[in-house]
Amino acid sequence: MGRYGWVALLLLLALVVGVVGLFYVQNSARTTQLSLDLGFAAWRLQQPVTVPALVGGSAAVGFLLGFLPVWMQSLARGRRIKRLESQVALQQDSGAAKPW
Repeated sequence: MGRYGWVALLLLLALVVGVVGLFYVQNSARTTQLSLDLGFAAWRLQQPVTVPALVGGSAAVGFLLGFLPVWMQSLARGRRIKRLESQVALQQDSGAAKPW
């Protein structure tokens, strides 16, 4: 990434931080009471939750739910690559080169 790419990335980061900060300042006084009613059981938090905390928590849970499967898949691919590399190394060390 060149110099202008880093500048553009920093400007984008500053814009996102500014928008998130503005959202927090405007909505920090607003609260909501969270409850879950399943029909046969119901739960309710004792204290109300601020809107920015609710949005941030929801975003974090969504990020984790989207990131964890991709991360697990990349770990599995890495293990498979290492296994295949070791198989190729063993075949090359045996000295019996087989034609394709």
